[in-house]
Amino acid sequence: MKLVTLLVLCFIGMGPVLNSQAGQGEEYGLYSAVQEHINEYPADPEGLHKAAKLLGELVVINPQGVHTFVAMGRLTYKNGYISGDNFHPEALKKARAFFSEAIRSDPTFFDIYYYSVYLSLYEKNIEEAKRMAGLAAKLAPGSPRVDLAYAEIAKREGDFQEVERRAKVILQGTNERKLVHNAHVLLAWMYTKQKRDDLAEQEHLALTQMVPPSPWDKSSYSQFLTARGRYDEAIEEGKQALALMDFGMGHHILSYAYYKKAADLLWKEKRPEEAKTYFTEALLHEPTNPDAHYGLGVVYLRFANDQGNSEELNKEELNKAEQEFIKAIMLKPDHPQARDTLNRLRQHRQTLNKKAYG
Repeated sequence: MKLVTLLVLCFIGMGPVLNSQAGQGEEYGLYSAVQEHINEYPADPEGLHKAAKLLGELVVINPQGVHTFVAMGRLTYKNGYISGDNFHPEALKKARAFFSEAIRSDPTFFDIYYYSVYLSLYEKNIEEAKRMAGLAAKLAPGSPRVDLAYAEIAKREGDFQEVERRAKVILQGTNERKLVHNAHVLLAWMYTKQKRDDLAEQEHLALTQMVPPSPWDKSSYSQFLTARGRYDEAIEEGKQALALMDFGMGHHILSYAYYKKAADLLWKEKRPEEAKTYFTEALLHEPTNPDAHYGLGVVYLRFANDQGNSEELNKEELNKAEQEFIKAIMLKPDHPQARDTLNRLRQHRQTLNKKAYG
């Protein structure tokens, strides 16, 4: 967003530079390349940066052109992304200003209204999103991009039937990668919400098999598999996602898969030694996971209770367990299991000390 702001300050006051057919062709080519780089993010982690560099060239060619304003608007809100459908309010405000300038420049340009649908949804203004979609539909009747816009609106409204209808229209009517990708994402979300797991998995598989592969799609599939208790598969997909791109959410999702596998090994299968490995992996990917610290503490407690251990080794394991419970409580002060187990551990040690010195 800093680069976009810099471009605005430097060039927005300049007059139009275009004065030839060739210049117009170059402008549209740069605009299309900017949008393509934005579309490839996050499959290409550098997508937004590449888009910003090309936007600089576009601004030089025509600082007050409709293509420039639309590209600035979209890149601005993309750079303001936080998580889910949450964006920095200032980024949304700036993007809205750019789209308003674009309308003044050329109110017949379809992309203004299409991308304004998403901006309106991020602003939590569904009625405005519908109005923008309607204007886009008038400019391009039957466009699959209009179907995608309406499907995104239907998603926010919980209208599963409309999401499915629009997504299938897209899949049947276009081969454009971005549109096909987003249609599969919508169907995967919808089928998961409806607990139609077989259909949801088909959509996830379709996404993970697209070229180039997206780390976010693989991570989403990992999350889907974890929720269904298929931990080994989830871990593999999560690792593949991080091999494509190192990103925080990927580590969080993989950490949770490791944690769930460890929890099963510890509490269901009574295999603490193996559980220790998975709890440790969970903490490598997310050191702030309080449940993983608690689980690792329980593992050490089990080791300390092993009658085959020496008294010295038992003390060492109890110390490790205590430290893990403390870490869990520091990260999550209201962690009831960690607090309860830590209290019982300390009472046990006091009893042992009384017997030793009594």
